[in-house]
Amino acid sequence: SLAQEGRSPATTLISANRMLGGLMGRGMFITCLYGELHLREHRFRYASAGHCPPWIFGGGAPETLRAGGKPLGLFPPALFDASLVEHEVPLEPGRTLLLYTDGLVEAMDPEGRQLGEAAVAGILAARKDGAAAVEALRSAVHRHRGGREATDDLTLLAVGRTAIRQAVPS
Repeated sequence: SLAQEGRSPATTLISANRMLGGLMGRGMFITCLYGELHLREHRFRYASAGHCPPWIFGGGAPETLRAGGKPLGLFPPALFDASLVEHEVPLEPGRTLLLYTDGLVEAMDPEGRQLGEAAVAGILAARKDGAAAVEALRSAVHRHRGGREATDDLTLLAVGRTAIRQAVPS
């Protein structure tokens, strides 16, 4: 209900923090990445409240995008507000944006080691298609856990832009 047309991602997160501030128990917090996908301009505009940084991949080496920000519900409004920075990234043809929860990089193996960002980068480097990348990441987390129960949720969202081929005049 706080996301309204014309309201920036940072402003929306600021409103959410103010709304949640008095409702959350001591020491509780929420991380959140809020963004707007602009289809006509092929760009993604976002702000992060302590959430995992998005990845962009396909058509080049995978890279993590900037994130940052303080989590919702933990900090005084002035400190939270000052921590937010909006970012914008173009979504070029052949590139895919990956949003995810920390259950991806923090998935633990039986020895207590996390899957980590390097493993995610390796998986994304070998994929161009968002659906294939999501399935490969899900499989990697399952293998990495070695049959152990998940200790965290896992949410993956891939949004890609396909290249449109120009008709060749005859």
